[in-house]
Amino acid sequence: MISVDRLDAAVALVDRFIGEGVPGVGLIVAEHGEIVGEYYAGLARPDRPADVDTLWPLASISKLYAAAGCMAAIEEGRIALSTKAATIFPEFTLGGRDKITLRHLLTHTSGLPYESDQMAKRLAARISLDEMVRESYEGDLLFAPGTDQSYSDYGIGLAGLMCAKAMGLSFPDLVRSRVIDPGHLLDTYMPPPETEASTCARVTTLWALPLLPTTSHARPARKSFGPRARTSRRASSFPYRSTASASAPTWTSTACKRAPARASST
Repeated sequence: MISVDRLDAAVALVDRFIGEGVPGVGLIVAEHGEIVGEYYAGLARPDRPADVDTLWPLASISKLYAAAGCMAAIEEGRIALSTKAATIFPEFTLGGRDKITLRHLLTHTSGLPYESDQMAKRLAARISLDEMVRESYEGDLLFAPGTDQSYSDYGIGLAGLMCAKAMGLSFPDLVRSRVIDPGHLLDTYMPPPETEASTCARVTTLWALPLLPTTSHARPARKSFGPRARTSRRASSFPYRSTASASAPTWTSTACKRAPARASST
């Protein structure tokens, strides 16, 4: 059994994050597959407290969905880890790109850079994933494919588009049909429907906070093309309730459709 002291410590940590500038948090604690506690604090968006119905952007966790969709395409024999990106996208050849394979893209060993140095402007303009990834066709690679490793949004995005094209699907349809629906992730969406917009959290630039150094690559408010998830609703013996943050966070809006963090998505 998880002790009350440990649950209290988790809540205290959440409250500390809120006190130091994190706008809103949703916490679920599970033991042996059963949810034993839920706690929500702060604001999900300026006009809404964080609560059980809040839909949270999954940010770079979206990469797991993309990779799982790619592996489904491989299992179905539509593409292989050794498939070169240039066989799917013939213009992807500049500077050694003709040697990049799906395996390189999925393992961050392609040599592609992390993302565009104009990413903030690209996201503000809400350009498509296809347009965003197409920027990776130009410029120098960081290293020859397969010789080193460097985390790359471009790489995973291109891998997802490769596999989607091989399957004759859009990228969201690939993820929905091969990952979200088979996994019965009922409150996980890519993208969420417009009817859920009012419950979607708008997340600020959390990576700037010193308490959260690992969020430097997770930009929840900036990933409008990723899946989103909501914490699941369960009866709980954990007697905590949401509290509104007294701080005044700055918010960045996104094309936010509903975002749940349910079951294995959390």
